[in-house]
Amino acid sequence: MLGGVAFLTHILYADDVMIFRTGTKSNIRCLLNIFKDYLEVSRQIVNNAKSRFFTGAMASARVQMLGGLLGFSAGTIPFSYLGCPIFKGKPKMAYFLSITDKIKAKLATWKGTILSIMGRIRLLKSIIHWMLVYSFHVYMWPRRLLCLLDSLIKKFIWSGDIHSRKVCTVSWKVMCRPWTTWGS
Repeated sequence: MLGGVAFLTHILYADDVMIFRTGTKSNIRCLLNIFKDYLEVSRQIVNNAKSRFFTGAMASARVQMLGGLLGFSAGTIPFSYLGCPIFKGKPKMAYFLSITDKIKAKLATWKGTILSIMGRIRLLKSIIHWMLVYSFHVYMWPRRLLCLLDSLIKKFIWSGDIHSRKVCTVSWKVMCRPWTTWGS
């Protein structure tokens, strides 16, 4: 912690690691020593072909020097890490379109017309919900994209198809309430 603010240093997930460091030579050497110590203990090596480093505004000569020290190639921002977009600045629609397109494709291929409304809701909650939860915890999505997803989900629930609209028998606000308040 520095001045009461905690800085994120790394993210670990299964066999993926994302490490946040400044690009000084001493930090890079320290990181390489950590990799070497890890190899000695675990007998696992870092796959340089799959590894990338990312920089902010930096001279190309410095980027090449860092790449030479690490043995990694430089990646470009924005990129996706564990299915979540990583970018600099304010969230834009373009960063989330890949997730939205996957959801739209799933909804379009499901045979929702042969399911009851409760079956469609259960399917949405078990599949689509979990596709969104992770990135919702990381970012506040752009409102326009949320409205688009909301529209697709409404159409799927009511008609079983994202391309056709059906008259609703229950208001959307009632449908979005938690299960415990449905009888109220």
